[in-house]
Amino acid sequence: KRRVEEVAEVLDIKHLLKREVHGLSGGEQQRIALARALVVGVKVMLLDEPLSALDPYTSKRLRGFLREVHERFSSATIHVTHDFDEAYERGDRVAVMRSGEIEQVGKPSEVVESPLSLFVAEFVGWDNIFKGKAEKGAVKVYGLGVLGNLLGHWAGGSEVYVAFRAEDVEVTNDEGLAMGVVESVSVRGLLCEASIRVGDLVVKARRPLSELRCSVGEKVWINIPKSRIKVFPST
Repeated sequence: KRRVEEVAEVLDIKHLLKREVHGLSGGEQQRIALARALVVGVKVMLLDEPLSALDPYTSKRLRGFLREVHERFSSATIHVTHDFDEAYERGDRVAVMRSGEIEQVGKPSEVVESPLSLFVAEFVGWDNIFKGKAEKGAVKVYGLGVLGNLLGHWAGGSEVYVAFRAEDVEVTNDEGLAMGVVESVSVRGLLCEASIRVGDLVVKARRPLSELRCSVGEKVWINIPKSRIKVFPST
């Protein structure tokens, strides 16, 4: 009984203990199912997309419960999800899988900052991915010019993909890597996101409001630190 009360308190379900199951909401049913596993003292929990059918508010709240449960009861948890933001928030380590095989394993921050494949880069939200061609130790991307001194050994003429995060794009009025025209600007909380057309390409930039001040139609220069650019084979 003491264990039931302890688990019910952590999951905030004391008021549900005498309710009929058919009268519970989706989020309440998820917490009841989790409580049953915790009461019997399981050492490992497998959660198969536990938040996928919930509304955003309930999903966010249950994420907090799951983190508290993990810290309070020290149970190992394997959490399966298609939402990388969910994995980033919940996991101490993450494994990105493709067609049943693991593409990359590491701390969430490591996977986001240094994806090992184009698939992982796309999955974790690298916004800017463009086709390029290796030429004499450098990579040429139409619209962005020649990007030299990039990591990797590419045969001349090789088709590759060049990728970089929107957060790593610097927008300035001073001459830089390439000039473009701002097509759209949106504000999300303390972040500003801009779409900048450079030739046939549209480059996404996402920076703090204090760093990204531009307006639609304005001509700007963009820079991307070479250390923040990844090159992947085309196949």
